[in-house]
Amino acid sequence: MFSCVFNLTKNSLALGAGIPIAFLILEIMAGTSSDLENLRFLSMNTLFDPSAITGGGTFIPQFIAMAVIGAVLYLIGIKVFKEKDLPL
Repeated sequence: MFSCVFNLTKNSLALGAGIPIAFLILEIMAGTSSDLENLRFLSMNTLFDPSAITGGGTFIPQFIAMAVIGAVLYLIGIKVFKEKDLPL
């Protein structure tokens, strides 16, 4: 989506790679201290639970949420790209 929104590579890479890295840092910080445990809910990484997948737990709602988020971001990217005036 960010590649469709921004014209400059530096901006699309900053947000396209920066947000997942920020999610990872928030997840790591939440795991280090019980005081920072609420930071875990600011990250989308909490939707992916490998122990529930391998252990037979409930993981379908998280997968549905990730699919919906991915589809919405993909559709936003398509809409922005179609309306964009490309600087050639």
